[in-house]
Amino acid sequence: SGFPQRINMDRMSTGARIVALVNRFDGLCNPLLSSKAMTPHEALSLMFAQGRNRFDATMLNAIIRMMG
Repeated sequence: SGFPQRINMDRMSTGARIVALVNRFDGLCNPLLSSKAMTPHEALSLMFAQGRNRFDATMLNAIIRMMG
């Protein structure tokens, strides 16, 4: 979302897009409450299902291919 300035995805740098994806993945796998932790597979599945509008689709697909 371009936090904290809410920058549109098209104005975000490539590095910022990658960091956003990795941060989301890490947050799903290692949340503050360990009881809510997801496996890497579950996290990637959720990111794919919910992230099409939130993330750059090309980068999301690339990370899923690399991690999956």
